[in-house]
Amino acid sequence: MCGIGGFVGDGFSKEALAFILRNVCEKLSHRGPDSMGVFIKPGVAFASTRLAIRDLEKGQQPLEKEEIVLIFNGEIYNTDDLRNRCKSTCWKTESDTEVVLEVYRHFGEKGFQMLSGMFSFAIWDEKKSSLYLVRDRWGEKPLYYTETKEGVAFASELGGLTPWQHLNWEWDEKDLWTFLKYSYIPSPFSGWKNVKKLQPGCYLHWELGSKKLKRYHFPKISLNQQSPEVLLQTIRQAVHQCAVSDKPVGVFLSGGLDSSTIVSLLKEVKGTFPVYSIDWKEKDFSESSYQKLLCQSLDLPQKVIYCTSEFMTQYFDYIVSLYGEPFGDESMIPTHCIARQAKEEVDVVLTGDGADEFFHGYERYFFNHSSAEYTDTFSPIDQSTWELIFKKEFHHQTFRSQLDYSTEWGIERDKTLRDRSLRDMLSYLPDDILTKIDRATMGVGLEARAPFLLPEVTAIALCSSLDQLQDFSKICGKKLLRDAVNKILPETILLRKKQGFGVPLGKWFQDDLHLWMKERLMYGALNQLGWFSKKGLEILCQFPLRYSRAIFNLLVLESWIGKNNCLQNNLYKSKFFVN
Repeated sequence: MCGIGGFVGDGFSKEALAFILRNVCEKLSHRGPDSMGVFIKPGVAFASTRLAIRDLEKGQQPLEKEEIVLIFNGEIYNTDDLRNRCKSTCWKTESDTEVVLEVYRHFGEKGFQMLSGMFSFAIWDEKKSSLYLVRDRWGEKPLYYTETKEGVAFASELGGLTPWQHLNWEWDEKDLWTFLKYSYIPSPFSGWKNVKKLQPGCYLHWELGSKKLKRYHFPKISLNQQSPEVLLQTIRQAVHQCAVSDKPVGVFLSGGLDSSTIVSLLKEVKGTFPVYSIDWKEKDFSESSYQKLLCQSLDLPQKVIYCTSEFMTQYFDYIVSLYGEPFGDESMIPTHCIARQAKEEVDVVLTGDGADEFFHGYERYFFNHSSAEYTDTFSPIDQSTWELIFKKEFHHQTFRSQLDYSTEWGIERDKTLRDRSLRDMLSYLPDDILTKIDRATMGVGLEARAPFLLPEVTAIALCSSLDQLQDFSKICGKKLLRDAVNKILPETILLRKKQGFGVPLGKWFQDDLHLWMKERLMYGALNQLGWFSKKGLEILCQFPLRYSRAIFNLLVLESWIGKNNCLQNNLYKSKFFVN
C-alpha cells in the first residue's frame, strides 16, 4: 500500500522536479511510512511512499522495466493467476507491483480488467509517450488529477498535488453546496475547480496533451443467480486471498452480519488474530453484546476502543484535513479512532465494507417514493432545513448529481431491482464509504481490505433476485447472504436488524460539545461566506438532537474553510495550499 503522485509535461528542470517530488512524498508519507522513491526524466516525474506489506525487501517503487515505469497503490489478490498468464516473464520480485507492470507489458490496456484487487496506479510508457492513470472497479483506492497548460499532475490525495505550485487552487461553490446536501462530493468532482477524482472502473490515457477517459469495467445485472452454498465458498476464497500478508493482520468488527462473516471466515485461515471494535459510553449506540458473543464463540481476542466526545474535539480538525475536500460522514470519527489503535499492533485489517450496497442491506432502497423525495428524506439537510439556515438568495441552489451511468457509460440497469443500489455502488460506496475507510486507515499507515468487493463476490451479488435480496418483514434484507452464512454465525447475529455505524452526535452537541459546537458555528469561518442566516444557525444550536447531521456537515465546512484560508479580498479565489 502506498501514496503515489507525479507529473507529466513541460516547464520544470530536473532540479525543480527533484525538489517538488520530495515535497510530494512528505505530503503522502502517512500513506507509506516505510520508504520513499522517485523517478525523474525530462518531462516525467513519479513519486511513491510505501507501506510495505508484501515482498518487504524487493518491492520498492517506482518500478522500471524496458522503458515502462509504474507507481502502484493497493493490493492485487489474483497474482498467482496473473503470473501464469505472463509466462515469458523472468520475475525479479514477489511484489504485486511487478505483476501489474507485466500485465500491462503483455496485454496493454486490456489487462486492466484482469486485475482483481484494490488499486490506483500510474504507468509511463516511454515508447508511446503515454501516461495511464487507472483506478480499481469500485473505487477502494483514490486518485486525483488536474490538467494545466504545462501537463497533467496526479496524486493519491489532494495534498499530494499542492507542491506543484503552478496549479491554481479555487473552490467550486456548487461542490460545497452538494457536500452540505449529501455529506460527500460525487466523482468526478472534488470541491476544487479543475481538480477531478478519477472515477472507479476507469482509466485516463494522456498522450502528448491529448486526453481520453475510458471505462474498463461495466457492472452487469442478470438473474443467473447462484446458490447460498456457492456464495459462501466464494466469500471464503475472497477472505483467504485478502489474508495474504507479510505483516500482522486484524479485523474491524461492528457486531453486524457483514463484519461477523469476515471474522468467522478469517478464523479458518489465521487461527487467532486481534479483533477491533468500537464501543460507546452512550449505550443506545453500543453493539458490544454482539461483538462479545462472536469473539467468545470463536475464542478470539477482542480489543474494545471507546470513542468519546473528547476524542472528537481533539482530532476533529486533523481528521477533516485528511480528506482534502469537504467530507462529512460522521462515522469518520470512530473509524479514525479505531484505526489509530489497530495500527499499534497490525498493519492490515479486513472489513465488511460493500456488502450493504451489493446485497441490498439498506432499508432505504425500498422507500416507495420519487427520486426527489428519496434524496430529500435521507439528506442530512432537507429542503426545510436548507431554507432555515441559508439566506433567501441561496434557497434554490443547484447541486452536483450522481453519475448518470445509464447514458454516460451504457451500464446495464434494472429500475425495478437495483436502480438505487447500483447508483450507490458507483457513487455513495466509493465517494463516501470507501473514501472514509481509506483516509481513516491510511491516515495512520494502516491497510484496509474488503473481501466483499472482490469481483467473484460482486458478480454473484449482481445476479441476485429480488427475493434473495430482501425480506424486510422478517429480518431486514440480505437474504442470500444470511442463507449463505447461517451455519457459521450465531443465530442472534443472523437474525438481528441492521443498526448502522451510528455516532451519538446529538447527545454530544446537546451536552459535552454544546459550547464547542456553538462557538464554531456562530463565530467561526462560516461567517466569512455570507451564505448563512444567523437566526437559522441559532435555531440549529438550540435543537442539536434534531439537527445533529446538519450541524456536523457545517462544522466540517467551517474546519475546511478555516484550514485552507480560502477567502482573499472577499473573493472565492486564492492560490494556497491544502493540507
